[in-house]
Amino acid sequence: MTYYVKYALVYNPRKKLNRYGRAQVYVCASLYKEGREYFATGLEIEPSEWDEKRGQLDESLPYGNYKNAECAGIIRQLVDIEMKIRMRGERVTLYAIKQAYHQSGDTGFYSFVEKELLHESGCSFNTLTGRKSVCHALKEYCPSLTFHALTPAFLKGFEQHLYSRGMKPGSVSEYLVILRVFVRAAVRMGHMTADENPFRTFSIRKVHTVRKSVPEETLRRLEQLTFADQEAPLRTARDLFLFSCYTGLRFSDVMRLQPEHLRCVAGKRQLQLQTQKTGQTVCIPVETLFEGKALRLIEAYRGEPYCFPTCANNRINERLKIIGRRIGTTQELTFHQARHTFACLLADRGANPYTIKYLMGHASIQTSMIYIHTSLAGVESDLARIGVM
Repeated sequence: MTYYVKYALVYNPRKKLNRYGRAQVYVCASLYKEGREYFATGLEIEPSEWDEKRGQLDESLPYGNYKNAECAGIIRQLVDIEMKIRMRGERVTLYAIKQAYHQSGDTGFYSFVEKELLHESGCSFNTLTGRKSVCHALKEYCPSLTFHALTPAFLKGFEQHLYSRGMKPGSVSEYLVILRVFVRAAVRMGHMTADENPFRTFSIRKVHTVRKSVPEETLRRLEQLTFADQEAPLRTARDLFLFSCYTGLRFSDVMRLQPEHLRCVAGKRQLQLQTQKTGQTVCIPVETLFEGKALRLIEAYRGEPYCFPTCANNRINERLKIIGRRIGTTQELTFHQARHTFACLLADRGANPYTIKYLMGHASIQTSMIYIHTSLAGVESDLARIGVM
């Protein structure tokens, strides 16, 4: 009797979520007397996004149908491998399918990116999410891509494709920067020569974005906002946002903050940690800075092993939109605005750029200088201080 491999999508077979409350979708291949083999799809979702009854991603979600089709494509690829083994007259085993699957398409650019860069250890969740988005856009523009096809003309066409999707210049530049990371990694690992790097003659357009901060009046309204017992996720989003406003920490650093980072120095408690993005060491006097508001937020949660409940950045931003509507602000709140708000609060109070650089963990003083503009009121106050007004 001939037994064929059965394929199905399964979610979180290890029954274990990561610190962001997400887990991967796998293709489960099962064969009589062979057991099971799992193939990663690269799709990482929350439990609520999985349709257990239908065994697929919830189709009502953005890109739900596309991601299901992407997973179905992996199953088709496995079926093709199985059929080729049978046509050669060889015995079909899950090990043989796995070996052939991992060896297929080794010369393709997408295969290289997916194996080497989409699951790279040490990268933050947001970095990997950005890389996956760029890979998705590339496949949409060019379903099959070789290293030799990466030319300046290809980059120009891809750039125009992104604009045709309605992307803003800033987002297009970010996508091209990530693609440049892919290409540089390919050169570094010997898949391309330095002369074949298309970015040698292709320039990414620089886009100067305006960093928006949140007015202090809005912060006061956020602090005074109350939530019902069943609105704990909204309360947590508000508290995390305010914590970043009063410490300047990035989302990635807030999410990995542990009680051990809170230390007592000269009788005062301060946060001491190395930032994930730049590797700079920051020491934030949370007990005295902004009247100790950040310290009180830490004490309100007292989480273990992390100070705050973990959550994905996009989920926090979705909840901040709801909170923004509730307090009646026309400004769309995003988590990264909290970091800009922290810098502007310091600058408005006369902090020099080196103090801002130290507290925010900037690698360059030029980054800190961006915030020494803040407002006409700040300029007038400074001129009055030196006696020219």
